[in-house]
Amino acid sequence: MRALKKFFCVVMICIFGCFAYCVEGSALFSNTHFYLGKRAIEQWLAQTGISLSEDEMRAFLSGLVYADIGRFRFDKESGVESDSEEFAKILLQNAETSVEKWFAIGVFIHVLQDSQTGAFLSAVFEETSGYPRYIMNCSLLDNYFIKKVGSGISNEFLDRFNFEQVSAGMDMKSLSQMLGVPEDKIKPAVINILSKHTANFAATYKLFLPIRLIKMAYQSVNLELSEDDIREQAANAVGSCIITAAFADKSDIPEERVLKIEAKSSELVGLCKSKLDTFSSIITKNDYI
Repeated sequence: MRALKKFFCVVMICIFGCFAYCVEGSALFSNTHFYLGKRAIEQWLAQTGISLSEDEMRAFLSGLVYADIGRFRFDKESGVESDSEEFAKILLQNAETSVEKWFAIGVFIHVLQDSQTGAFLSAVFEETSGYPRYIMNCSLLDNYFIKKVGSGISNEFLDRFNFEQVSAGMDMKSLSQMLGVPEDKIKPAVINILSKHTANFAATYKLFLPIRLIKMAYQSVNLELSEDDIREQAANAVGSCIITAAFADKSDIPEERVLKIEAKSSELVGLCKSKLDTFSSIITKNDYI
């Protein structure tokens, strides 16, 4: 078990090396975004008396996750980071329905959450120096929230997960030698995790992917995408965090650390609710198509 854990640790570090933002520890992982955003929107709706349709809620929660859709390809090709306020504004400008608007708002909340990553991790884990430690801490948080909710996130595109694209820059030969694992066994190990997750699809939260909106948003920054392009990157964004959460699955979090997670979560949820207030002029209009 120890050797297996070490194996996945190194694989995850290599895979997530493709995430430029991870080097500085400036971003949370997908299940954490989802849980904190879900808690914030539910509290905010209860306080404001505003009601959302099931599709609008699903769009908001999906925006929290798909804000990272550009990480493995689109960011480089467009010159715009998908998890930025700049891109969130582009999405909102191109939104034609209330569902699409709520997706864009989810991206805005994702960006806010990312801005608090350093403070969150430092308060909870104290020891946050180094890239491997950052990966472990975020993976532990993701797995904690999955267990708290009782399920993780997923989509129907995981069979499109592009290991070569996600692991670009990984030295497979050196990794194989370091672990004493045949080079041709690394990719199957990762795909096996995703296959098991897909088999349990009914027990996961199924995300909504607004292909028209994403396609139009990227067109506005001179990047032409096909629907298949978007589905593939949706698979990469979600699949990567499924893998890291699976790696952390057997790790226990001490009770004193759980208390810190809950305290810091409440603080960040409060910030998210304040951010939602800034969209009142948009979301209370009855001009949705």
